[in-house]
Amino acid sequence: MTAARTSVGIGSWLIHDGEPCQVVELHGDTVVIENGRGGASRVRLVDLLRPGGQTATRLANAETPPVEEEPGGVRLALAGDAAIRQALERAGHVREALTGYRSGSAEIAAPGEPRPLFAADVPLLERYRSKAEELGVSTRTMQRWVAAYQAGGEAGLVAAAAAERRRPVLARVDPRWADACRAVLEDQVAESNVSKKLTLLRVAARLEREFGAGVVPAPRGGATYRALDEIARGRGSFGASAKARRSIANRPPASYGRLRASLPAEYVLLDTTRLDVFAMEPVTLRWIQVELTIAMDLYTRCVTGLRCSPVSTKSVDVASVLFETIQPRPASDHWPAAGTGSRRRRSSTWASSTRSSGSGSRWFTTVGRTSRWSTRTCPGWR
Repeated sequence: MTAARTSVGIGSWLIHDGEPCQVVELHGDTVVIENGRGGASRVRLVDLLRPGGQTATRLANAETPPVEEEPGGVRLALAGDAAIRQALERAGHVREALTGYRSGSAEIAAPGEPRPLFAADVPLLERYRSKAEELGVSTRTMQRWVAAYQAGGEAGLVAAAAAERRRPVLARVDPRWADACRAVLEDQVAESNVSKKLTLLRVAARLEREFGAGVVPAPRGGATYRALDEIARGRGSFGASAKARRSIANRPPASYGRLRASLPAEYVLLDTTRLDVFAMEPVTLRWIQVELTIAMDLYTRCVTGLRCSPVSTKSVDVASVLFETIQPRPASDHWPAAGTGSRRRRSSTWASSTRSSGSGSRWFTTVGRTSRWSTRTCPGWR
């Protein structure tokens, strides 16, 4: 007997808790579903496909959205006064674009109707464009309003307005305008704080220089600043100090995480720490604290180089540790046979690092003998 299979992906329509829902996101063993009213919830995949009880079954036709359960009257009753006034105003504009009359009928025409731009002999698309220019929206937005009105009247416009508010801000913006904003914000990283108005003027000048005047449409009114805030999110372009903005810009593109080495010498960890060990300076006979700089292979945990520095670590000390990691010195002849191979070579680096030249050679050797790092250079070596 073959078990039934149910495939779930982004865009799949499901019945969850008796309500049609659409899968909008997938996160491992959980999915985010959205119902017809715009409400979203996160559900475990095993619970979503569990047979019996509160089940979720994929609809037969995933391309067709489920039938809206809420009638138009309920939708209008749930909407606020501002949403209803906006829907009635848009309905009048839609009726004028379709028929030439705000009321939708020539019998109750208002004075001056129909206007020449919306006469019956004007092509419908031209009427859409004229109305879009009059309202300050795009022709595509006007077409969506007409489709929503023809599907559900004023109630359909209420639902369309709610869906438009849920759309991402940058979904309504020309990609060329968004790319120009990002380029301008990157150019302003090293500058002092720049206002949003000046940033938008620079964006307009850049678009005019690259594409010509009026070629790339720009958002209007408050939508311009909302889109700019969305693009500048996480950059510190506005409101943050210049130092913080430069620090954010210098971050690596990938997020910080734990390094996972798969073979030796893939990653080498380098660190400096202050030891609880003091040395005596041979000339002035003063006690001086010592800092240890050490390099360790992440995969094998072998110490590949180290150096003790008086008072504080300098760049030459770090360079010495890196050189010792890349070019280790050969082991001495007195090392035991058990230390042959890579372990013998790595263990010898401690002995070689303690033999430094100059005035601090004697107390460096003392620290090396007391710390006993050479007996713990590689895991498993005793």
